[in-house]
Amino acid sequence: MKNLEVTEFWRYICEDLGYRFFSGTACGGLKSLYDNMDPMIMHYVPAVNERVALGISTGVAISGDKCGVLMHVKNVKDVLNLLKFNRSYKLPILFIVYEDEDSRLNSINNMLIDSFYLNFDTLRKDLTKLEKNTILKGKPGMIVIDKGVL
Repeated sequence: MKNLEVTEFWRYICEDLGYRFFSGTACGGLKSLYDNMDPMIMHYVPAVNERVALGISTGVAISGDKCGVLMHVKNVKDVLNLLKFNRSYKLPILFIVYEDEDSRLNSINNMLIDSFYLNFDTLRKDLTKLEKNTILKGKPGMIVIDKGVL
Protein backbone atom coordinates (compact mmCIF):
# COMPACT_ATOMS: atom_id res chain seq x y z
CA MET A 1 0.00 0.00 0.00
CA LYS A 2 1.41 3.35 -0.96
CA ASN A 3 1.46 6.21 1.51
CA LEU A 4 -1.27 7.95 -0.49
CA GLU A 5 -3.54 4.93 -0.05
CA VAL A 6 -2.73 4.72 3.67
CA THR A 7 -3.50 8.42 4.04
CA GLU A 8 -6.78 7.87 2.18
CA PHE A 9 -7.57 4.95 4.52
CA TRP A 10 -7.02 7.09 7.64
CA ARG A 11 -8.93 10.06 6.24
CA TYR A 12 -11.93 7.88 5.40
CA ILE A 13 -11.86 6.10 8.79
CA CYS A 14 -11.36 9.30 10.79
CA GLU A 15 -13.05 12.06 8.84
CA ASP A 16 -15.84 10.31 6.97
CA LEU A 17 -16.73 7.65 9.54
CA GLY A 18 -15.83 9.63 12.67
CA TYR A 19 -13.27 7.37 14.36
CA ARG A 20 -10.97 9.60 16.39
CA PHE A 21 -9.35 7.31 18.94
CA PHE A 22 -7.16 4.25 18.51
CA SER A 23 -5.07 2.05 20.76
CA GLY A 24 -2.98 -0.96 19.94
CA THR A 25 0.19 -2.95 20.16
CA ALA A 26 3.25 -2.83 17.96
CA CYS A 27 2.83 -4.90 14.80
CA GLY A 28 5.37 -4.75 11.98
CA GLY A 29 2.72 -5.62 9.41
CA LEU A 30 0.84 -2.42 10.27
CA LYS A 31 3.96 -0.20 10.15
CA SER A 32 2.70 1.92 7.26
CA LEU A 33 -0.52 2.62 9.20
CA TYR A 34 1.47 3.69 12.26
CA ASP A 35 3.84 5.78 10.12
CA ASN A 36 0.96 7.67 8.53
CA MET A 37 -1.16 8.43 11.60
CA ASP A 38 -2.21 12.06 11.56
CA PRO A 39 -2.50 13.65 15.02
CA MET A 40 -4.64 16.39 13.51
CA ILE A 41 -7.48 13.92 12.86
CA MET A 42 -6.85 11.14 15.39
CA HIS A 43 -5.41 10.13 18.75
CA TYR A 44 -3.35 7.00 19.34
CA VAL A 45 -2.39 5.45 22.68
CA PRO A 46 0.05 2.53 22.53
CA ALA A 47 -0.68 -0.42 24.80
CA VAL A 48 1.51 -3.13 26.31
CA ASN A 49 -0.85 -5.85 25.04
CA GLU A 50 -4.11 -6.27 23.16
CA ARG A 51 -6.21 -6.63 26.31
CA VAL A 52 -4.99 -3.27 27.56
CA ALA A 53 -5.66 -1.74 24.13
CA LEU A 54 -9.23 -3.04 24.24
CA GLY A 55 -9.65 -1.70 27.78
CA ILE A 56 -8.41 1.75 26.81
CA SER A 57 -10.62 1.87 23.73
CA THR A 58 -13.64 0.61 25.65
CA GLY A 59 -13.12 3.34 28.23
CA VAL A 60 -13.15 5.95 25.49
CA ALA A 61 -16.16 4.30 23.81
CA ILE A 62 -18.16 4.78 27.02
CA SER A 63 -17.98 8.52 26.32
CA GLY A 64 -19.64 7.92 22.96
CA ASP A 65 -16.56 8.21 20.75
CA LYS A 66 -15.86 5.71 17.98
CA CYS A 67 -12.71 3.72 18.72
CA GLY A 68 -10.40 1.26 17.05
CA VAL A 69 -7.81 -1.30 18.14
CA LEU A 70 -4.79 -2.14 15.99
CA MET A 71 -3.22 -5.57 16.50
CA HIS A 72 -1.91 -8.80 15.01
CA VAL A 73 -4.58 -11.38 14.22
CA LYS A 74 -2.92 -14.10 16.32
CA ASN A 75 -4.34 -12.45 19.46
CA VAL A 76 -7.86 -11.81 18.21
CA LYS A 77 -9.44 -14.86 19.84
CA ASP A 78 -8.12 -13.82 23.28
CA VAL A 79 -9.50 -10.30 22.93
CA LEU A 80 -12.85 -11.40 21.55
CA ASN A 81 -13.42 -13.37 24.74
CA LEU A 82 -13.36 -10.03 26.59
CA LEU A 83 -16.06 -8.37 24.51
CA LYS A 84 -18.97 -9.44 26.72
CA PHE A 85 -18.94 -6.04 28.45
CA ASN A 86 -18.87 -4.19 25.13
CA ARG A 87 -21.75 -6.26 23.78
CA SER A 88 -23.81 -5.82 26.96
CA TYR A 89 -23.46 -2.03 26.84
CA LYS A 90 -23.41 -1.76 23.04
CA LEU A 91 -19.94 -0.26 22.94
CA PRO A 92 -18.61 -1.07 19.48
CA ILE A 93 -14.92 -1.35 18.68
CA LEU A 94 -13.40 -1.44 15.20
CA PHE A 95 -10.51 -3.91 15.07
CA ILE A 96 -7.83 -3.31 12.46
CA VAL A 97 -5.77 -6.48 12.35
CA TYR A 98 -2.81 -7.75 10.38
CA GLU A 99 -2.75 -11.32 9.14
CA ASP A 100 0.09 -13.21 7.44
CA GLU A 101 0.39 -16.78 6.20
CA ASP A 102 1.93 -17.96 9.47
CA SER A 103 -0.99 -16.69 11.53
CA ARG A 104 -3.92 -17.15 9.19
CA LEU A 105 -7.12 -17.96 11.04
CA ASN A 106 -9.25 -20.18 8.87
CA SER A 107 -12.24 -19.57 11.11
CA ILE A 108 -11.97 -15.77 11.26
CA ASN A 109 -15.43 -15.37 9.75
CA ASN A 110 -16.89 -17.66 12.43
CA MET A 111 -15.66 -15.64 15.41
CA LEU A 112 -18.83 -13.80 16.40
CA ILE A 113 -17.53 -10.67 14.74
CA ASP A 114 -18.27 -9.26 11.31
CA SER A 115 -15.12 -8.82 9.30
CA PHE A 116 -13.81 -8.16 5.82
CA TYR A 117 -10.42 -8.25 4.17
CA LEU A 118 -9.06 -4.85 3.22
CA ASN A 119 -9.39 -4.14 -0.47
CA PHE A 120 -8.88 -0.55 -1.59
CA ASP A 121 -11.20 -0.97 -4.55
CA THR A 122 -14.15 -1.70 -2.24
CA LEU A 123 -12.94 0.01 0.97
CA ARG A 124 -15.71 2.59 1.21
CA LYS A 125 -18.47 0.12 0.37
CA ASP A 126 -17.10 -2.49 2.80
CA LEU A 127 -16.65 -0.03 5.66
CA THR A 128 -20.09 1.47 5.12
CA LYS A 129 -21.61 -2.02 5.22
CA LEU A 130 -19.59 -2.88 8.35
CA GLU A 131 -20.76 0.34 10.01
CA LYS A 132 -24.42 -0.29 9.15
CA ASN A 133 -24.50 -3.98 10.06
CA THR A 134 -22.35 -3.98 13.18
CA ILE A 135 -20.83 -0.80 14.58
CA LEU A 136 -24.05 1.23 14.54
CA LYS A 137 -25.78 -1.67 16.30
CA GLY A 138 -23.20 -1.63 19.09
CA LYS A 139 -21.26 -4.68 17.91
CA PRO A 140 -17.54 -5.07 17.16
CA GLY A 141 -16.29 -5.13 13.57
CA MET A 142 -12.98 -6.10 12.02
CA ILE A 143 -10.84 -5.07 9.07
CA VAL A 144 -8.29 -7.77 8.21
CA ILE A 145 -5.17 -6.65 6.38
CA ASP A 146 -3.36 -9.44 4.56
CA LYS A 147 0.40 -9.61 4.18
CA GLY A 148 1.43 -7.69 1.10
CA VAL A 149 -1.46 -5.23 1.21
CA LEU A 150 0.57 -2.71 3.20
